[in-house]
Formats: sequence, C-alpha cells, structure tokens
Amino acid sequence: GFGHAGAERGDEVRTVSSVPAFEAALQAARGEGKPVLVEFAADWCTACRTNERTVLADAGIRERLRAVSVIRADVTRDDPDSRALMRRFEVIGPPTLILMRPDGEEVREARTEGELSVEDLTRRLALVGA
Repeated sequence: GFGHAGAERGDEVRTVSSVPAFEAALQAARGEGKPVLVEFAADWCTACRTNERTVLADAGIRERLRAVSVIRADVTRDDPDSRALMRRFEVIGPPTLILMRPDGEEVREARTEGELSVEDLTRRLALVGA
C-alpha cells in the first residue's frame, strides 16, 4: 500500500498492528509536524492491491505523499490486536484511509473506504494541506 510508496521514496513508513504500537507511531508522526495518513491494509486485500497499482503509481500522488507522515495499520492477521485497532477507528475493513491534521485530529470528511481514484485521493489530501 502506501507503505510501499513511502519506502520507494526513502521516507519512513511506520507499520503497526496494535493500538499501543499505533499510539507510539502517531506520537512520533506528530513530532514531524505534518498531517498523518493512516492506511488500514491487509496482504489478502485485493482492493488494497488495486489502489497500490492504480492510485499509488501516479506521480502526482507520490509527490503529495511527501507532505504527510504515513502509518500503515496492518490488519492482515485477524487477531485481538488488529480487531482492537480497527475498533479504535470504527473501521469495518481494509482498505480504509484516515487523514489527520498534524495535531492528530481526524478529518472525518477525508476518510475513504474501498477502491480510490487519483482525483478522489488528491481532493482528500488537499483537505489536510498535502
């Protein structure tokens, strides 16, 4: 997912699979002073792979992602930790993208579920200044 795009750019992508790990990653991301993108994804998620091939391959999206800190919530395993992480954000399943302001407050109108388009993600990233 977005983690792969970040790794290709050389940016740090924090991958978490529990609420405590998420809170630590969010604290570190907030220290960077940038908006935060939380990507709920799973290895078995075909829509996640479609988003990666179509939306994340776009040069404009890759450029915009430089302006955000990325936290990948890996919910590949259906275990108590991943379920608690999904409950923390009221996420039904991947792919779900959550955008937060630098202070950690979610921009609810920027949340997405399912497959994306480049135009849709561009519009949502603009809501947090990316």
